[in-house]
Amino acid sequence: MCPVTKQPLPRDSDLTPDHALRLLIQAWCVVNASRGVERIATARAPVDGPGIRKLVHGLSVPRLQLDSLNLITLLARANESNRRCMLQSGVAGAMADVINAMHAPSGNRWIGSTWRSVSSTPSE
Repeated sequence: MCPVTKQPLPRDSDLTPDHALRLLIQAWCVVNASRGVERIATARAPVDGPGIRKLVHGLSVPRLQLDSLNLITLLARANESNRRCMLQSGVAGAMADVINAMHAPSGNRWIGSTWRSVSSTPSE
């Protein structure tokens, strides 16, 4: 269901959330910096408690977890105000839960400078 219009979406649609697309564009700019591509700064809305709580909730939803982890990482790096808001909104405990869950056979891992989905396969 579309979060804005509340209209049903086709089940087979492969949609990319705006924030995930922004992260991909920024990553592409970094990778292509040697070719003269400059990373374009994006305006960010101030972080607020409800927004952070949505990200914390996203940590417990498998299809939202990677985007939530990456956004939390970006917000934490941005400034002290974001880190204080995140601390007050329970991010530390939620992140501890994610880290503990990483000991499962498959899950998300910090690779390079971003969170990625990693599925473990048995060694043969």
